[in-house]
Amino acid sequence: MYLSTAEGKLNTIYFPLTANPVGYNHLSLAECVLWQFPKTQLIIFILSNGRHPDPFKSGQILQASLRYEILRSALREWSDPEKSLPAQFAEKSGVLLKLRNDNCAVSSWELSYRKSMRLADHVNNFSAGQKVSMIVGADLIERMIDPIIFTDGDLTQIEKGSRLLAAPRNEIDINHTLKLIKQERGVKLDVSLISPVVLPENLHKFFLISSTHIRKASQAGHSLESFLPENAARHVSQNCLYNNHKPSHVVQPKYLNEHQLSCFELKEQLDEAATRLKKTLDQQAISKQPHRFAVVETTTGGQLAQAFTGLSGASEHFLDGRIIYNQEAQKQFLGITEFDDLALSSEVRYKCLEFNPFLTRKEHQLLFVIEALTWAEKELNKQH
Repeated sequence: MYLSTAEGKLNTIYFPLTANPVGYNHLSLAECVLWQFPKTQLIIFILSNGRHPDPFKSGQILQASLRYEILRSALREWSDPEKSLPAQFAEKSGVLLKLRNDNCAVSSWELSYRKSMRLADHVNNFSAGQKVSMIVGADLIERMIDPIIFTDGDLTQIEKGSRLLAAPRNEIDINHTLKLIKQERGVKLDVSLISPVVLPENLHKFFLISSTHIRKASQAGHSLESFLPENAARHVSQNCLYNNHKPSHVVQPKYLNEHQLSCFELKEQLDEAATRLKKTLDQQAISKQPHRFAVVETTTGGQLAQAFTGLSGASEHFLDGRIIYNQEAQKQFLGITEFDDLALSSEVRYKCLEFNPFLTRKEHQLLFVIEALTWAEKELNKQH
């Protein structure tokens, strides 16, 4: 384990970011650092020039002047409860956010370069003969294992000149990653893990946001005030900044933006789930087992019925489908006056699902249907 214990001793902290666009996730990280390292006097956001140094992450980046404007606007409003949801939530918890205009700044030094700037370049530029503290994602540290992304020279500079504050990712074991870097690349990095628990619990969900979520929400026409402060959100939405933004990897069909591509891929998964369930029902029919069903849908809007009835031979199994969307219509259908009156029978099997709340409505619908079909298939297979 190579995690640093130098907490509370950092004065200036640098935060390199693309900000395409900035969101509550980035600002929550900076806020977290101010609480975890209370002697911090200044956080400097280093705005990327848009030329990504990772060869696997090249793609369209919004022009720097727009990203800078959105970042500055978001920083101005971050701690204002009237314009920022995290500030509202913090106020309800009796907490005042610390990230303010007098302890943060935006550096545009990278914008004067036409080449891609690497983390090692930032370390070299800002270290001034002593270790510089940098906020980075745990996923960036994981990519340091790959010599194509981080050269030996890069890692030597980072090891010698930086203290890294790592934003956690649930799927990344940072201790294991650091051991692999030590074994495979021969460097021992100075890393401290940023801990979200220093902030009130009602702020933790904002760490689930990513810039990709914001772009997809914008492309789907959703309100963005759950993702970034009021005026920054309005600037992105009203100017349709990401409507034509294409994903950074090569895909087919090429005309899709990120939200359309995500839904396209989920629909492919949905078709596969429907096909698997039909095969199981076919086997049920051959075995003289129950194999017919009807479905009542609410939030999924009929997509389960549409996916299954699009298959050849679906009529052998599918009896009926209803879309009961309005809550009053749902009560009438169930024969109740309030939902609290509804009790689950011991014969009813159910599954509670929870997805990232910052996915778009369309993505949520598709994910619910995929899970419903997959779960039904698994339940039927348990009977054999």
